Amino acid sequence: MSFDFGMYWMLLSPKQRREHEERERRYLQRYAEQSAEPWDEDKTKFKNLLCLEADSWTPLKVFDTEPFEFKSGTWMSRVKKSPSGMWGYGNRKLPAFTKLELAQNKRRGDVFFDGEVVIPVLFDMKTQDVIMSYTPMEILTQRQGIRLAKGKVLIGGLGMGYLLRKVAAKKSVKEIVVVEISEELLDWYGNDLCKEVAEETGKPVEVICDDVVNQLGNHGEETRHLVDVWESYPTDYDMLQRRPGWQDALDRTEHFWGWGVTTSYAY
Repeated sequence: MSFDFGMYWMLLSPKQRREHEERERRYLQRYAEQSAEPWDEDKTKFKNLLCLEADSWTPLKVFDTEPFEFKSGTWMSRVKKSPSGMWGYGNRKLPAFTKLELAQNKRRGDVFFDGEVVIPVLFDMKTQDVIMSYTPMEILTQRQGIRLAKGKVLIGGLGMGYLLRKVAAKKSVKEIVVVEISEELLDWYGNDLCKEVAEETGKPVEVICDDVVNQLGNHGEETRHLVDVWESYPTDYDMLQRRPGWQDALDRTEHFWGWGVTTSYAY
């Protein structure tokens, strides 16, 4: 029988929970004194428990808004909202010694910082769900896609632009097509972000507002397709094939990488 920590936590009194959190904090503080290392988005290696130096964390921000604490009932008023209120962006304060999930391929672990840091977050304001956040896990899990990028690259899902910026910075990449389904996100900051990347790198960046499934395989046989549009990591490949239109799209796509897709396809 496996241990159900969630059930165990529910059975604890508020005092017992505070005591448990304080013990863990002391443990992580001692661990940080011995094991904290600087963050490097290209070189930092996965560890089951990774501690990073807060001063080395320089997140890619979409908007330079005032950081806020992620507290129930207060955060929604602190985010920057898109014109219709569909999207929200915020720079969340993450307290020191607060663990975040870490993953790379099939490995799972935790990461924390030895001081307070800022985590940029993109929200769906209707559901109040986090759509994307700039975290070590997000970066480690995109490295494979970045390595595969060359020539002409199609990026499915703009997010906050991290994958776009990293791909555009590669000498082997010559041109980029960004496919983003949300016209409002593009109008809000996406079009300007893509234009900025094109000007900085001197590489053409075409922007298409569409569901990426409609664009797969339509931009040349040698185009590399890097797709990051699903909600969870990892993504089961069989489930991906069963999505409407995806089987046909994958069949006509020569080079495909999907964020967290558990079975490689086409590469």
